[in-house]
Amino acid sequence: MDREEYLTPEEVASLFRVTPQTVLNWVRAGRLAGVQPSPRVVRIPRVEVERVKRARKPIPKDLLEPRPWREVLREYEHHFGLSTEDLLRLQAEGRVLELRTAQDERMYEAWLGAARLAVATGLLAVPKATHRA
Repeated sequence: MDREEYLTPEEVASLFRVTPQTVLNWVRAGRLAGVQPSPRVVRIPRVEVERVKRARKPIPKDLLEPRPWREVLREYEHHFGLSTEDLLRLQAEGRVLELRTAQDERMYEAWLGAARLAVATGLLAVPKATHRA
């Protein structure tokens, strides 16, 4: 195997600005062709890296800009018809929303993660659970 024709996962990762583990995941998933000259070594042909680079669409700049955390939470609140504070209160009480689709489940988990991060960073107060008699 000629060293000039193949790249390590670390080299590919730096080109795509991802982790080496992501590159290995791409190889395993078939998104990027790689060769395994020995059990613990993976190499990616340079021509394969160039093919993937050409096929990749640039990420729109507005997706790269950070958004205010409150704006993100408001989008989830609008989708689910519930305030973030109420979501956290339900969680504190051990209750969850009834979700109908896999997409809603993913959004719910993302919303819950964003809400927990807002609490952990002090941007949102921890709501107290309401106990029903």
